[in-house]
Amino acid sequence: MRPDRAARRELRRAISEAEGREQMLGTIDMSNGDQIQISLFRERGRPVILSIWLLHRFVDGTLHPDNHRGLRFFLSEVPTLARAVAKALEEGPCFARETESG
Repeated sequence: MRPDRAARRELRRAISEAEGREQMLGTIDMSNGDQIQISLFRERGRPVILSIWLLHRFVDGTLHPDNHRGLRFFLSEVPTLARAVAKALEEGPCFARETESG
């Protein structure tokens, strides 16, 4: 293998490790074309986080993250988040009916 090719391969590997690893868990397509992405993310030397991020769809169809509309949770915080979401799923329909009737 040529030295320049090996150097490029090593540089790509180093950049990938420095940027971290991501595992996409799911997406929510919004009615306005935007998307919410939910993923696990880990930067080198840091703990795993759950990332929930809003992405805007540009005219050309590409998605771009909104730098001000995202949430990150340490894994130790996820059970509390899950309980709150489960409660919203249970109580949401009743709350909607109550608030519709005035």
